[in-house]
Amino acid sequence: MRDYESSIANIQLIQQQTQAQVDACAQEMNALDTEVSACEAAYGEKQEAIALAAERLALRSTRPARELVQDPAQRALANELAELKSASRLIEGSASKLLADKARLASMISVLQDTLALKENSLQVEEAGKPTMEVLAELCAGSVAELPPTAAFHSTFARPITALPAHRLSLSRVYATR
Repeated sequence: MRDYESSIANIQLIQQQTQAQVDACAQEMNALDTEVSACEAAYGEKQEAIALAAERLALRSTRPARELVQDPAQRALANELAELKSASRLIEGSASKLLADKARLASMISVLQDTLALKENSLQVEEAGKPTMEVLAELCAGSVAELPPTAAFHSTFARPITALPAHRLSLSRVYATR
């Protein structure tokens, strides 16, 4: 009965820990959504700035032919346009990385929810087996009380616990490790 209660406690502990992980992943996904929204806003601002710089360069190209030299203002506009495009690509890369992280978290949440469902089923199986475990506890309690404390180890027919094959586990260990 002690192993049964320990098994129930372990399953409930795993459920609590898994639910805490699901909640943490959900919070991180919300934070990623916020960051993606910020990236989208920054990307939109950069696109507006790129359009403005391109328009300025286009206006400068309509000057008379003798004024179409590469003066400092023309170079500054070209540099500004190049920097804006570079910043825009960086923002796009950051947003795509954030979305990939969000997808990874979503798959992790799916796995964790499957674990929760499995543990809930295990808990239902354990609770359904409680009457059987109580009957076994009563049956075992009577048989252990009839034997002297050391009789099992002095019997010629009893094998010590270390003589069991390594691949056989006791039920209590199986229940405790689920």
